[in-house]
Amino acid sequence: MKRITRFRYQVARAETVTIRVTPVGTGARVTASDNGESLENAGPDGEPTFVIEIDQVAGNSHFVLVECSFLDSDPASAEFDFEIRGSKGGVFKDVVVRKTNQIWDPTFRFTVTPGETR
Repeated sequence: MKRITRFRYQVARAETVTIRVTPVGTGARVTASDNGESLENAGPDGEPTFVIEIDQVAGNSHFVLVECSFLDSDPASAEFDFEIRGSKGGVFKDVVVRKTNQIWDPTFRFTVTPGETR
């Protein structure tokens, strides 16, 4: 997996992408969907983890929407830290959703690179 921006990645067909979300100062209120289909939380309690099997053809993309929820009672410093990992390489840990952000539901785009099967 190769990162283009914090929210856009190039991936190989048949690669597995794992998105792990760590709540800090808040509960694990996180859901995700891949191209509109709900993803099951595959992580342990308190650490939502979503697995995306890249099955699109070259040039097509998986659009993964991750929705984070904060309670009014959560401190202003509450946040969700993301780790995005490709099974064929690439680990990125600099996406953070803070309670003070205007957007709590980042969308990640994983585009299949033509000819990539590594």
